[in-house]
Amino acid sequence: MLKKFFRFIALSFKILYKKVQIFLYDFRTAWYNTRSKRLKEEIMMMQGEIEKQETACTKESESIKKKEYSVQTEQAVENIDDLCSDRPKRAVTKGSTDRPRYQQMTLFTAPTRLPEGYAVDENGLPYKTNKQYGWGREFNAFVTDGGKCYHRSKCKVLEGKKKRLVHRYKAMEKYKPCELCKPRTDVADWWKQ
Repeated sequence: MLKKFFRFIALSFKILYKKVQIFLYDFRTAWYNTRSKRLKEEIMMMQGEIEKQETACTKESESIKKKEYSVQTEQAVENIDDLCSDRPKRAVTKGSTDRPRYQQMTLFTAPTRLPEGYAVDENGLPYKTNKQYGWGREFNAFVTDGGKCYHRSKCKVLEGKKKRLVHRYKAMEKYKPCELCKPRTDVADWWKQ
């Protein structure tokens, strides 16, 4: 009888031990789940804060770029005013208070004497006489409709887009150079004279 009693107590301890293990396992999983939820919420909050900071930084950098651009344009207008000081002043357009509207000016004029292998077309733009395409490789530039940059012929930006061939000197007046393909921005010394 004593044997049965000890066996009963041993079995009840085993069952109690198993129940405690199950309870601890359930408690641990519940704790881990709540902790992971809290961590996910914290991560989401941090991502939201990071996005807010990024948008604030981009807005700030855009405003700085606009300020720099406005300063550069004001300096360019002053330079044009200095260049055109012998001409009569243009009238200020209605709606603007301080900036006159300038007509598009050509920045380059054809020289009187050209080096060998170069000529000037009917638009007054230089080209290579032994050209293969357009005005010759050193004068060719490519732009896309609605684009803000001019490119080399094999620029990655132009892939899959409709491109238009323009003279590089004309492109330099209207567009900025591509930062990826870095087209030429210099003007031939003989053309500047």
